[in-house]
Amino acid sequence: MNSAPHPFALPASFVHLTPLNIEARQAFNDVALLVKNLDSTSQVSDVRHPAKFMVIEPWSGRDPSQPPRELSLPLSEAGIENNTFDSSPLPELEELQYQGFYDLSFEKLPDIPRNGWVAGIGRWNSDSSAFTRTGVVDLMLAPSDGKKLYGVRGKHAILYFDSSGSLCIKSPPPGTPIFLGTEEFSSGSRVVSSRSQIVSFGNLTYCLEYINVDESTYQLNLNAYFKSYLSSPAPPPDISATPSPWDFIIDDWVCKGTAGSGGFGTVNAVKHRLTGEPAAAKTIMRTSKTMRDIAEEISILEHLPRHPRLLVKRGVYYERGDTWFTSPDNEDDERHGLPARPERVIFIIQPFARLTLTELLPKLSPDLKIMVFHQLLQGVHALHNANPFPLVHRDLKLSNIGVVSYDDHSIAVVVLDYGQTIQAQLRRPIRGKAGTPGYQAPEMQHQIHGLALDIWSCGIIGLRMFVPEWQVSSNIPVQADFQKGVGILKSHESAMPEHLIAQMLGWESDKRISAFDALLHPCFATVAQKPSSSDLPAGKRYREED
Repeated sequence: MNSAPHPFALPASFVHLTPLNIEARQAFNDVALLVKNLDSTSQVSDVRHPAKFMVIEPWSGRDPSQPPRELSLPLSEAGIENNTFDSSPLPELEELQYQGFYDLSFEKLPDIPRNGWVAGIGRWNSDSSAFTRTGVVDLMLAPSDGKKLYGVRGKHAILYFDSSGSLCIKSPPPGTPIFLGTEEFSSGSRVVSSRSQIVSFGNLTYCLEYINVDESTYQLNLNAYFKSYLSSPAPPPDISATPSPWDFIIDDWVCKGTAGSGGFGTVNAVKHRLTGEPAAAKTIMRTSKTMRDIAEEISILEHLPRHPRLLVKRGVYYERGDTWFTSPDNEDDERHGLPARPERVIFIIQPFARLTLTELLPKLSPDLKIMVFHQLLQGVHALHNANPFPLVHRDLKLSNIGVVSYDDHSIAVVVLDYGQTIQAQLRRPIRGKAGTPGYQAPEMQHQIHGLALDIWSCGIIGLRMFVPEWQVSSNIPVQADFQKGVGILKSHESAMPEHLIAQMLGWESDKRISAFDALLHPCFATVAQKPSSSDLPAGKRYREED
């Protein structure tokens, strides 16, 4: 049996599973009787393990489990009759001796921590009252006759943390029916997405409820649990936070706390309620002024090539449910004929990036900086070789490089924000102003540009990463002074990133290195596999002069 070598912060409990209906209370009482009658010679000595997850109190003679106010759904909607909670005393329960709940705590380890907390009756030896080792359960819902009386199997359900830190309920093979809220499932997993939810195993119904634990204490314990028993770093608090009354649901996505905000709108961390996979929800206000930009960004997201350094659109949701931004068409509506009201548009995108390079850069080692620079160029290369036409991001900067994950030895980044991205037509220069001051190429003075605009921005990012002493101006620099500094960069050894940065910052756009060739630079010799011609669409690179 496991013991907890890691000192968890107190309180370590985080979820209670409290019997609600008569059958669940009766089953809890029956297990409590086994626990209370336990002694060293008992044939049910293996009840000692499940006993530590039970908080047992004397039966009060009154209904101990009035439905909590925080339940996410009315009981009638959750498939439970209101008369289950009639005023007490309850005649059917007069013979009960005990009541209580099951306690999930970081200090009380399940039999196999990496698998989670197993709920059921265990597998019982037909020749005795002791259940075998293969049948160990953590949350013992009923004694040996529980399957017959209550429809509960040996291993009926497993409560566990997925890789995003979500508490999930899984139906183990061959599949046992479980109700979570109003949904029944008998395969796969579901995320516990509310602070308080009704859950049923067989005929037994419970309230599964997060207790009021300080979020910082919970995150501290979750981090320790992941590192000690799941052999992986804990996910960021944005997506592993306990359910909150402020969470809201869009389709199958649970939107959690705000992860960022700016002139573009706000970004929330979100989780898929079935799979637990994390994503980001970008919310923009659609008005008559922004509707065109939003439509163009959606179009760009739909045409992005599939690449690990680029975002993936998982869904777009409109507050009024209409793709078209129009005024009410009902002539009896007092708003008829008036301009359309502003509304929110939400993009669900992956992967979720909790940090940007602006925030993390001071903490990165030289090796991690090289990895980031290489991955940035991989993303730019994918954009510039998109089908049917190349894409120009036009606003590459530190704050538009999202950090998906990192540790002391590895890092994964993704290119963010395609609000200014545009398709580059063959032999047609792009016109118009774009980008952020300090990252804009010289040709932006004439507002005519192409793919090389992104290469310049990458070069400026490289300066901020590898040449911090270079004072990057917020204005387009003076050519003579800038080229003098670039000449100094060129004098570095060919295997240094400064040597590559100099090739990115050619004053004339046609003198700049391409993203493809930049990825072949010797400074990336220690980084993973470089691109080959097979990576390119139709085996051919697009060049602006073609």
